[in-house]
Amino acid sequence: MQVLASYAGEEADEWELDGMAAITRNTYGEGEAYFLGCDLGVSDLTRFVGGWLAARPQDGRQPEANLRSPASGVTSDVLHTVRQSDDAIFDFYLTRGRSDVELRDIAGEPIVLFRAERGSDGGAYTVHRNGVFVTKRPNPSV
Repeated sequence: MQVLASYAGEEADEWELDGMAAITRNTYGEGEAYFLGCDLGVSDLTRFVGGWLAARPQDGRQPEANLRSPASGVTSDVLHTVRQSDDAIFDFYLTRGRSDVELRDIAGEPIVLFRAERGSDGGAYTVHRNGVFVTKRPNPSV
């Protein structure tokens, strides 16, 4: 993983993020993934896309429909990312706001609950500020 930018300053310290990676690049096989864990303004996002992504060749592939999770409660306060292996699909939920987030209708087996907990209803979870929640479900294409 290559760290492209880190959090710094008083506000980052308030969020317990001072010195943590804010933008990363990770290569895997013939591809690469970028993670923007920060709330960039339009001009900064444009500069990032123009500087880092515009120079990278794209193969035009689109995510397959079966990768999407049917979860409800996913809002702009939650970063939801889906990755797949040969036999499984992984859903990553990372909170972005200052408040707890309630997720419902979550499919799969929870494999990471950091600052997160199972709710009273099946498939319901609460993810707290700076929390991470990861599930694993079977890959139907296998």
